[in-house]
Amino acid sequence: MHAKVVKAFLEHLAVDNVDDAREKIERRRADYNAFRPHSSLGDMTPDEWTKSMQITPGPLL
Repeated sequence: MHAKVVKAFLEHLAVDNVDDAREKIERRRADYNAFRPHSSLGDMTPDEWTKSMQITPGPLL
């Protein structure tokens, strides 16, 4: 995850310990990539955009 995103997230996050912070960051990362559409990606999530950019192999000649 981008360092600025992590820093901004941690500044507003109450955590009990390092493991708690890791768990909360992972949940945020999953939400950011799988569920939150981004206008810069044509209103797709990063996961959807990544899948749309994968090349499907064609038939072998």
